[in-house]
Amino acid sequence: MLEKIRKESYIGIGLLAAYLLLMRFTPLPDIFLAILLGLGLCAIVIGILPEHIYEKIKLLK
Repeated sequence: MLEKIRKESYIGIGLLAAYLLLMRFTPLPDIFLAILLGLGLCAIVIGILPEHIYEKIKLLK
């Protein structure tokens, strides 16, 4: 049973990849990296939620 991956998951994966690259290769402040990591994790969690919960969150916007 394969389901389509939501765009939020792709955004989260991209943010986490950016976090890893920036953490490794640039001397950025930790607060910037922590915000990037937090946004990425939140996007991934939203992307993997069940459909009925996802729709409730979309209605809050």
